[in-house]
Amino acid sequence: MTDLTRITQQSSRVLSLVLERQRLVSLSPGVSPPSSQLNQILRGLSQLRASILEQESLGPDESELLKPLRQQWTRMKNMLGEEAASIDDLPPPPQPPPPPPPKSPLLTTYSGNDPIDTPYTDDPDSPPPRDTPHDPHEMIGLQQQMIEGMSYT
Repeated sequence: MTDLTRITQQSSRVLSLVLERQRLVSLSPGVSPPSSQLNQILRGLSQLRASILEQESLGPDESELLKPLRQQWTRMKNMLGEEAASIDDLPPPPQPPPPPPPKSPLLTTYSGNDPIDTPYTDDPDSPPPRDTPHDPHEMIGLQQQMIEGMSYT
């Protein structure tokens, strides 16, 4: 029997006890259900919590499989209300590690001297383009020259 199957069966047993307790409370509002039943439910919830946390510690794939059991555990605890206050809530599930960044074929295949890195020109015999200025003041001066050189007709 796999651990997930065992935990599912454990959860089903506790849910049956919780539902039976609710039925008894709804049928006899003035009579409280036996405390031994509550102790059995609380013990079952605590064991189920420990089983869920232990299984989740095995890896992120297990956390995804346990998601419905986590939700059921929370619902059962909420069904008991104040009677289950002694049981700690489940901590948030562990987050899966981020996927590794994809390898770029451009970074691993081409170097700076490859033809793929040269800018496109219409005339293959023309000289290589001159570098654009990197200084912002030089760039602004070049832009002003270009604007002044334009004629508006």
